[in-house]
Amino acid sequence: MSRLITRRRSVTNAPPALSPSTAPAVSAPLIGERTPFTEATATTSQVPLSSTSSVSVQFLNARRPHRRLCDSESSIHSSSSSRVEDGGSPPAKKNTRGPNRMLKAAQMVRLSASLIKIAYDSRHRGAATSQQHSIVVTSCGYVIKNCCPMQWESWAEIPEETKILVRDKLSVNFDFKDLSPEVITYLDETFANRYKNWKCDLHAHFQIWGDVETARLQGCPSELADRREDWEWLCNHFTDPKFVKSIAGKIARESKTLLHHSG
Repeated sequence: MSRLITRRRSVTNAPPALSPSTAPAVSAPLIGERTPFTEATATTSQVPLSSTSSVSVQFLNARRPHRRLCDSESSIHSSSSSRVEDGGSPPAKKNTRGPNRMLKAAQMVRLSASLIKIAYDSRHRGAATSQQHSIVVTSCGYVIKNCCPMQWESWAEIPEETKILVRDKLSVNFDFKDLSPEVITYLDETFANRYKNWKCDLHAHFQIWGDVETARLQGCPSELADRREDWEWLCNHFTDPKFVKSIAGKIARESKTLLHHSG
């Protein structure tokens, strides 16, 4: 009997099981009271000062490949330059456009089995297509460089007989039968521009030598090798005080930032 009484008391004195609805609310900790959460944050916030340096080192490491690439490029350039200085093979020359020889016009004539007929466009006062205009310009430039006498200041001062002879050089690839006055004017304007540009190139070539006598004796271009009299005339023309004054005026006009007639 006594055993039953003690067993009943032990069952009634056991704490009841807590359900989710009857669970007591957790009270907020007091200020300054240490909790596991605060201890964890405190330990994680206490990052050593060296960690920032390690992060910066990682950033520098990310930039190092570019720096390493620049160093390798500089070493390549230095090695190539030292190879040239030591007498080794120089770097390969780049492919550039060669001299004008009217090859494109000759190819068109060969493929079409007929001469090129210049189609004139009255609206643009030139060739009807840009492709044909390019062929006309390059062909006129070739004739000016290799066939036209260079003993006049401009194309306008050349006698008409000489102009006709120069223009007839294009008859190898172009059909000159029944040319209209507009086409002749278009060709004359193109020849005038090519003559001016070629003379400008010859003047730049003349200035390279510095001395007039040296330029006259040693500076003759290959295009004028068979026409030494043209180079002699150009050397005298480039040293003429009138021409020198015109060049100085041209340089002064190009240096102006505001034109007087701009208003």
